[in-house]
Amino acid sequence: MASLLSAPLRSLELGHRSVPEFEDLIRVHTQEPYQNLEQLVLAAEVGDEALIAEFIHRHNRLQKLSVTQSYNYWGCNTHFDRILIPGLGKGRFNHLRSLYIQWGGRTKDEDRPHGLFDLPQESLSVIGELTTLEQLCLRCDEERAEFNFETMVRYDIHDPQAHSVWLIDHENLRAHLQNLKNLKLLAIRGDTYCDYTGVEAASLYYNTFTVSIETWDVVRAHPELEPFVQGQREREWEIAHLSRMLDYAKEYANVLPKLEWMLCGQRPMKFIRNAEGVIEFDILGFERDECKTYLARVFGLNSEVEEAHMTE
Repeated sequence: MASLLSAPLRSLELGHRSVPEFEDLIRVHTQEPYQNLEQLVLAAEVGDEALIAEFIHRHNRLQKLSVTQSYNYWGCNTHFDRILIPGLGKGRFNHLRSLYIQWGGRTKDEDRPHGLFDLPQESLSVIGELTTLEQLCLRCDEERAEFNFETMVRYDIHDPQAHSVWLIDHENLRAHLQNLKNLKLLAIRGDTYCDYTGVEAASLYYNTFTVSIETWDVVRAHPELEPFVQGQREREWEIAHLSRMLDYAKEYANVLPKLEWMLCGQRPMKFIRNAEGVIEFDILGFERDECKTYLARVFGLNSEVEEAHMTE
């Protein structure tokens, strides 16, 4: 690995443990950047964020950047939003075509109710400046232990699962992203929603499957969605949820003229525009799916940006 970091590189991936192990070499190439580096995939542990941010900022000819902030169980860390993301703006990264950012769950504002999170307006403004982007993934979730007393949800202690904590405001997000006219793929992960009971239920949105009179109204109004929901369990909730996500996706497609693929609410969709510009929406799959394998391939190394609009 040390000899690799010393060589001229076009692509580089650094895992969670690589940064502290090769800190000295990374610092060298912070002072003397790789001249031909085009793709960078890295993960930042707690304590590594300053070095990671400096390293990224010194390589502003990147075409693909994927950066993950580790889950932080010991408090709030806002380094991504204070240092790393602001440094991507003001025309510094005008070659960037692919961007993946994953916030650790504990970066959220501690004043946010019920352990939820939202992306800071300043970070969204910077991302909205990156008009060369063709694919974008924004993610915020956190791992939960066997039993979380805040949400009263039990998980397998041997297989902790990512828990959605991003109480998303699609209208606000869309307003910030509307200038990304080259965007072909938009993936949103870790997003959660309020149901008719209000914000109190948002941290349990994918666990409680709350059904109301309004839910039944949506189901009756959209029989065309029934084939895209598999099985009978929580069928009414799933149809209403799919309808809601499809409405959000249509609004993004209206302001992003090249958008071909989108994930929100764990439902992937494809958009097809005919010669007259009319959009057809193709719902992919028959159940909720975070598309982990596909997104890992698209935003990882050894994949072309142009593959972003393809599906598995």
